[in-house]
Amino acid sequence: MVSFCEAVYDGEKKVEGVTAKLVHSPEEITLAWREDKIPLLVDPKAGIRNALKLDVLVDAILAKRNLGTSIKDASLVIGLGPGFTAGKDVHAVIETNRGHNLGRMILTGGAEPNTGIPGEIAGFTAERVFRAPRAGKFLNVKEIGARAIGGGGSGGYPVPLQQVRDCGAALSLPKTDRRIFLCILCANRVRRSSKEAGCLGDLC
Repeated sequence: MVSFCEAVYDGEKKVEGVTAKLVHSPEEITLAWREDKIPLLVDPKAGIRNALKLDVLVDAILAKRNLGTSIKDASLVIGLGPGFTAGKDVHAVIETNRGHNLGRMILTGGAEPNTGIPGEIAGFTAERVFRAPRAGKFLNVKEIGARAIGGGGSGGYPVPLQQVRDCGAALSLPKTDRRIFLCILCANRVRRSSKEAGCLGDLC
């Protein structure tokens, strides 16, 4: 499992022949474009909107609410999930809730409301999501895709798996100091060989 976001830690990341490069300023964005690379900027407040004249802006934060995106931010502004209203704060909304309308473009109104319940995987919803009790550094004890019977830890606190026993593929990025969100994709009740159950793609 790879994505362009790994460039934040590695400087650059290539996915299917396309390279993303970590940048820190508008000037470096232009240089990355000249190198035929995708510039990746860590910008929590999206201040880059004020430095570049954007043709298209996609708010894919998935915060379930609008954190400040405006329909005036670009010629075309798209918001993913609930919290946006097409025609008011964005030009279009993309449905992110699982089901028949997933991925549908909405040009009037908004997406389905946030249910507060994670999508079901192998019969589990809220039981498969664990949040750390405090901020800290996550230390991996399993590789991505490995079977997880026990739990990891954060800041000296164990991450329990009692609600979902003998299952799971642990997902986390090591060496990060931030509020930890640990998602366990459950394979319990799924009758597959150990090889298949160890494949993250099979659990989605």
